Amino acid sequence: EGRLRGNNVIDTGYDVDQIVAAVNCCFYDEAFIESARTTANPYYLGDAGKKISEVLADVPLDQLLIRKKMMLKGEAKDGWYR
Repeated sequence: EGRLRGNNVIDTGYDVDQIVAAVNCCFYDEAFIESARTTANPYYLGDAGKKISEVLADVPLDQLLIRKKMMLKGEAKDGWYR
């Protein structure tokens, strides 16, 4: 409740009958099915895969990314932490 969502989302309680009714609505309610087909995705920004690949292509794959940062006191020596 209170979250951004499309018109294809059906709210229901935890009651089995309510859940079954919501699922049946998805399969058999022609008005709901058409609404779900044409509703706008509120999270869609477009070209997500391309945008993600462009960002990842510029990330250096070096020890700063790969090495786990320790929160304990210790020392780093020859690429090892103890």
